[in-house]
Amino acid sequence: MGLFKSDTVGISHDISVVYSPSMGQSIITLVDNNPNQIRAKFGLGNLPGVANGLLDELRCYASISSLSEIAFPDIKNEDPEAIKVTKAQSFEWKTARFELVVFKKAKNAADWAECGVSALKNSGGFRYRIHRMLDLVTDNIGARVGEWGKIGVSVRAVGYGVPAAFDRITFTGNWQQEFTWVQEHPTYVQINQYGSSSSASPSPTPTPTPAPQPTSAPTLTVTRTVDSTGYIYADADTDITFAAGNLLANYPFTVRFVSGGTTVKSDTYTSTADTWTRTFKPSELNQYGSKNYTIDFIHGNYTLNNPTSLNIVIPVFSVVNGATYNVGTGKQLAFNFSATPYKAEWYNTVWTFSFAKDNGSGVFVDKTDFSQNVTLSFNGFVQGAAISLNSATFANAGWGNGTYKVKATKGAYSIYSVPFVASVS
Repeated sequence: MGLFKSDTVGISHDISVVYSPSMGQSIITLVDNNPNQIRAKFGLGNLPGVANGLLDELRCYASISSLSEIAFPDIKNEDPEAIKVTKAQSFEWKTARFELVVFKKAKNAADWAECGVSALKNSGGFRYRIHRMLDLVTDNIGARVGEWGKIGVSVRAVGYGVPAAFDRITFTGNWQQEFTWVQEHPTYVQINQYGSSSSASPSPTPTPTPAPQPTSAPTLTVTRTVDSTGYIYADADTDITFAAGNLLANYPFTVRFVSGGTTVKSDTYTSTADTWTRTFKPSELNQYGSKNYTIDFIHGNYTLNNPTSLNIVIPVFSVVNGATYNVGTGKQLAFNFSATPYKAEWYNTVWTFSFAKDNGSGVFVDKTDFSQNVTLSFNGFVQGAAISLNSATFANAGWGNGTYKVKATKGAYSIYSVPFVASVS
């Protein structure tokens, strides 16, 4: 029977995410126990092992001024305990608020599992509130995260609108990632010496062969098509292609989209050959908004900074009527559709508009039983239009009161508005 030994390495990950209204009610991943991250960091290649995660701190700072200020409940010393609890609960859950929801997702889970909810509000006399979100995930001093497991958060609208741009909501914390692997020791042969010889010595301990590491810098070529001003528009039917070479086969590498010195998007890949090609559309960056990206390519101990500019323009799509809208027959839902710089082909042309509804977990599902063709008009800066609504549509199964987004489609390109709450009269 062979002998085995185990080794463990670890990384400490900081969490620092600033919420913006463009994120809507989507689930924001704060912890992603992807084993390829730590494998790449320590050059572990394809060694058999497992990555374990431990979330040891997670806080939310919330300074909400878009909501009306809520005075603290008048709790008296002589109040019975039941009355005190009722007053406190009414203050927390029956006044103007947004709801901060914490989710977990296991490796093979199809959906995020809701763990807990906290109320974000404008509390009278306080500039901000701090929410210790770790307590919504576990009663222990830390929350374990299995391999490929994730922890995320969502800011949910519950009838009081959505956060404004001047509201401040940030998520900070820290989580630990460890990778443990097992290696078989080489077979040892013990030689027993009998007799009077004193010169015999034991066999030397073999040195395990380390995992292979990249020994030369990778190459990366970024190919894209821009307009005459150097911009790439999100609806452009054009490919952005990455072509990497000089790779160590089966060794993970990371591609990071960087804007203003901040990593906006990071993905880890593995190639079975010494080359790799990835082609994508600009619309895959819809959720991140208009940004000018450069690319970092990390392979083992090599980091390649590719200076090719990806100046991508994503239109901003917002509902004019407000964060809460009462739907009735003959009413119109107006919206703005803008971008800087604008694209002439977006204006005075027909778009198809439909809806998507929050399924209750922050995931918006397209409604396929309503669509309307609308020609957008342009006033110099803002593209404007309106959809005629019928309350009968919202009375159909699966519609009704709830949080919606408007979906605008032109050809193969689609973009969603910021969410709004619909109430049906």
